[in-house]
Amino acid sequence: MRGENRKKVLEFIRLKYPAAVTSAQIARRTGVSQPQIYQITRSLMEGGMVRGARKGRAWTFTWNRQARPAARAGGNGGGAPEGDGNGLARFAAGTCAQLEAREGVAFSATPARGAANVFVLASDDAGAAGFALHFTAPPNGRVPYARLAFINGHLWLLERMEAERLFLVLGGDEPSARAWAEDFSGLCVDVEVFFLDGDGALTPLT
Repeated sequence: MRGENRKKVLEFIRLKYPAAVTSAQIARRTGVSQPQIYQITRSLMEGGMVRGARKGRAWTFTWNRQARPAARAGGNGGGAPEGDGNGLARFAAGTCAQLEAREGVAFSATPARGAANVFVLASDDAGAAGFALHFTAPPNGRVPYARLAFINGHLWLLERMEAERLFLVLGGDEPSARAWAEDFSGLCVDVEVFFLDGDGALTPLT
């Protein structure tokens, strides 16, 4: 399904060339959800297939006729690598369950490419989007600033998504979540941020 949606998005952008299209236009014409479009267009830009430009809070995309593949970005920008696949799966499932109970609509969590501890969240009604970030405790007990910057980077991306409801869910290491909330919760404008604890309960951080 992901490969099929990627083809739909790229074909729509190509057919509209030389005009630029927004993610909202792509969603209307292809039926692909906004969070998936975010992932797909980011991948296409990294691969050199399309060009992106930001206008206000919205992005526009045009087909790159030269289409020279670019190096694929990797790493998780300061997020701790996660070795416990089952723990990550429980975190993703717990996040979806709590958001479903809160919003009254089903959610899915898709692993993000290039970052083992990041999931892209989407509601079945396409009205909500978000990220879920899972961290392990830092070895020395001190929360690295790169981790806080990593959280802020995803907050920045969310505030530019075209969805009615936006969520950022942090899990795993509670001190990291608390440290972020103490220093940066005031940055949130349109995004609700939560910590998912070990019992599967969501605690607001903003």
